[in-house]
Amino acid sequence: MTTSFLPTAPLTRSQERALGLRPSALAPGGRVYGPVMAAALAASTLPDPNGGSRARRDRVQRVLAAASGLYGAAEAGAAVRCARLAAGRPTRGRARLAAAGLGAAGGAALAGLSLAAAPVNRRVDAWLVRGLEAVGVTRPRWTLAGLTAAAVLAGNAADRAARREAVETALGLAEPAAEGADGGLALVDVPVGARAVLETLLDAAPAGRAALPGGDALRAQLPHVRAADLGEGVTFTDWLPLVVADDATVERAVPHDFTWPVRARFEHGGAEFELTLRVVDGELGALAVEPVDETRDESWEARATLERWPRVDEVRLVVDGAARTSA
Repeated sequence: MTTSFLPTAPLTRSQERALGLRPSALAPGGRVYGPVMAAALAASTLPDPNGGSRARRDRVQRVLAAASGLYGAAEAGAAVRCARLAAGRPTRGRARLAAAGLGAAGGAALAGLSLAAAPVNRRVDAWLVRGLEAVGVTRPRWTLAGLTAAAVLAGNAADRAARREAVETALGLAEPAAEGADGGLALVDVPVGARAVLETLLDAAPAGRAALPGGDALRAQLPHVRAADLGEGVTFTDWLPLVVADDATVERAVPHDFTWPVRARFEHGGAEFELTLRVVDGELGALAVEPVDETRDESWEARATLERWPRVDEVRLVVDGAARTSA
């Protein structure tokens, strides 16, 4: 069992953009989209669909249908992307085109329905106007426009909340790791497979290279390190928090915060992955697994089937440097 299909590590902005996690200001839920769409739909409700000649009424109805279709297309496409995010699947490449196509289909269907239901729309509009006038509203059309704008803005806020929840679910943040009896993070022994790779990373001795920074301190922490309890039945995660016992007398690595310069690369499902050790505050902080090529949908599809830590004989060690070389 896995916890998510996307990295649960703290991500950089560039990584978030690459994975489609950063919302666009012009997409549903965006801070520009909401006011712009609210203004557009409010403006489309100002003309009286029951006034003037038949040609004018038809034009008004077509404007309403176009506005409804545009809104429906944007919302349907956003719903598809949000659902993919909640499932841990980034929307890129063909998936982005598919989401756009579904959105366009939804918008076209809504526009067609609006045109087909024009007589009903006119009767409902007239009923609303009479009701507002009956309670003393002097400008019913402006009131309808205001109510429409308020509804769109409320919907946009709901879109933003839904997207935030989907991202948190995808990154494994919606349900935090189990807590211990004292309210702190519940700890367990580091999984056997994870510990084997961790020790291999720290034991790497690149030929012709000076000792790697902080290596001695990190190796001294190994007997005292434990892992966060991710929950019953979870055998693998792409972000495994590590904790060095508080009562352990160990030195901190210098520098205090960095990615260990030895990485373990392995293949799974036709995609290449990289396992890295993150050092936090001078101590063993986390093991992270990420696709080497984050732009390929196939990498994330393969990630969805990754359910165990790689064996030591399955990894290839790579050392950071001016030019990357095998250890």
